[in-house]
Amino acid sequence: MTVLAGTFPIPMNIDFIIAPHEICHSCANPSGPKFYLTNLRGPSAIHRNNSFPNESARELAVSHVTEIESELTQIDEEIVRLQRSLSTLQQRRDTLDRYRTQEQSLFAPIRKLPEDLLQHLFLTCQRTLEEDGYISVSKQSTFVRTITQVCAYWRFVAYHFPLLWTKLRISDCSFYTPVKKATTMAHFIEACVENLSSNAPLSIEFDGAVAGNCPSLLEHCIQAMARCSHRWENIVIENSRLMETLMDYIPTDTSFNSLRTLDLAEMNRSVSFFSAPNLTHFTVGKLRSPALRISLQNAPSLTNLSLHGTFHPLTTLVNFPWTQITHFICRINEDISLILQNMPNLISLELNGHIKITESATLPHLQSLKINSHMEHKNALEVWTAPCLQTLHLEQHFDFATTMLFVGRSRCPLLELTYTHHIPVVEGWKSEELWRVRNLSIRQPRCVVEDLRLLTRNGRHCYSGPIPFDPVLPQLEVLNLHYWDYSANVPIELISMLTSRLPPVGQEGIACLPAQQEFGREMRYLKSVNVLLSWELNNEDAGTLRNFLYSPVIQQPGVEVVIRHGYEGGIFPLE
Repeated sequence: MTVLAGTFPIPMNIDFIIAPHEICHSCANPSGPKFYLTNLRGPSAIHRNNSFPNESARELAVSHVTEIESELTQIDEEIVRLQRSLSTLQQRRDTLDRYRTQEQSLFAPIRKLPEDLLQHLFLTCQRTLEEDGYISVSKQSTFVRTITQVCAYWRFVAYHFPLLWTKLRISDCSFYTPVKKATTMAHFIEACVENLSSNAPLSIEFDGAVAGNCPSLLEHCIQAMARCSHRWENIVIENSRLMETLMDYIPTDTSFNSLRTLDLAEMNRSVSFFSAPNLTHFTVGKLRSPALRISLQNAPSLTNLSLHGTFHPLTTLVNFPWTQITHFICRINEDISLILQNMPNLISLELNGHIKITESATLPHLQSLKINSHMEHKNALEVWTAPCLQTLHLEQHFDFATTMLFVGRSRCPLLELTYTHHIPVVEGWKSEELWRVRNLSIRQPRCVVEDLRLLTRNGRHCYSGPIPFDPVLPQLEVLNLHYWDYSANVPIELISMLTSRLPPVGQEGIACLPAQQEFGREMRYLKSVNVLLSWELNNEDAGTLRNFLYSPVIQQPGVEVVIRHGYEGGIFPLE
């Protein structure tokens, strides 16, 4: 090769071959156009200085550039062709992969699920999102959007399953949103109530305080609810304005045949329910005015009543079937003596707040009494008699002697007792009124070791007197202890008590046996024990109790023992 003066050598050597278009089918060799790329083997001397090349070198360089540009053009065209081919192949591959997935889905085990089982799975998943039996509109919309996007079969099952669309919590937060989102929420609520739920009973909670940013949309939802009032089953209305607007759209002669639970948390106007033949639970909250009236003209199934706030129930509730009430929850600051006289069939009674009692009362059918309130004028346990009482829960401090006098005066078969105070060692545990108790819960400020010793089966020697007493609580099966103040020797006494009252290892069943009868009364083993010590045990005591929990007497079937210790916020079980 001749090199001109002032030029640089550009050897035209074949370095590699660009892939050809085709492969020969006979010899398997490349065929078609070949692209040869010139290899520039490093810079020449002219590239290392600033001298300008002469005319011959410039002509040679121009020709080489022209050849290179021609090859680059062909290579670019080939790259475009290959990219198109690659894109076509990729699209083809994605299509085949999608078809393969669709064909393989035919063998998915979930396709074997029948429609009723799939509906049950939907309801089970939905219950995990519920709060107090209701599900917010936002959670409900997200949930159904998720399951309906799985496949066409799931979408069909969901849209044709009315029970999936019957529980809603409508709150003002749904309408304190941008108008577009609020509109979507309103249309979703209307679709659930009027279309997707079909003729299934509705459970709705109105948790709205005000109309939010979109009062017209909220009113639109209320109108839809009013049109379906004949399908109401469980209704909670927590705002007087919503209640007032809702009742404006409901005809006065409407029969609420499906209504079972009605909760009116706040009221600003008088209301009348023409007929609610299946209503069983009725809750009345705060009334804005003592002149308001609530009329129930036909409620033959009503048995549960809850009253909250301050008002006069006997004058406020018009045409009310007081004699039907069997379960009563009272949170009013009024005298309830006359109310109880109008409820002779009462079975369960719960008192909260500042209750006033002025007269004595006999509750002939009362079986459960829970008091979590302060008594004014008179103590209920001093003036009441309940001969059928079986469960007594005292969340406030009551004198134990007064409590036992109430039980003795009533001559009731008390089976369950919850007492929030210290039980006197002498007068308490040996009380004749406690020998039938099978479920005992004690929450007291200090841990008395003598209590645990008296509960121990071999602790009868602690009694005094000429006549031997029966063992303390001989029929006890469930024991819950909550002690607040530290006391020494608790682990040892607790283990001794539990060992004496738990069934022997290998004993079949936990029911009492004839051989266990002493002093003419049957004795029972403990089934369930729950102990909470509101202080942190040291390592030695914690280790002792932990080893006991792994003993054979605890690990046998039918026995459940839980021991926890620690301060509030740091309570943890011994495992």
